[in-house]
Amino acid sequence: MSIYLNKDSKVIVQGITGGEGTKHTALMLKAGTNIVGGVNARKAGTTVLHGDQEINVYGTVKEAWRKPAPTSPSSSFRRHSPRTLLLKLSKQASAW
Repeated sequence: MSIYLNKDSKVIVQGITGGEGTKHTALMLKAGTNIVGGVNARKAGTTVLHGDQEINVYGTVKEAWRKPAPTSPSSSFRRHSPRTLLLKLSKQASAW
């Protein structure tokens, strides 16, 4: 499964406040990705700062999806294989 992004795509990052999420968020922002929010259940309601961009952190993917209306989810959980992550994201997206 591939996820295609264009200049109008809005992305949320799962696990944005963790080490992997921080690293991948920085790389995506450097590449020009429009990140509109992140998810971390324990840090919901806070923000993270990447360069000059402040990104809101939400408690659930469902909450984050509704707020900024992203077009593509991103996940930074390092405990799962890419296949598992894509299946997980597909199931979450189908629930909406």
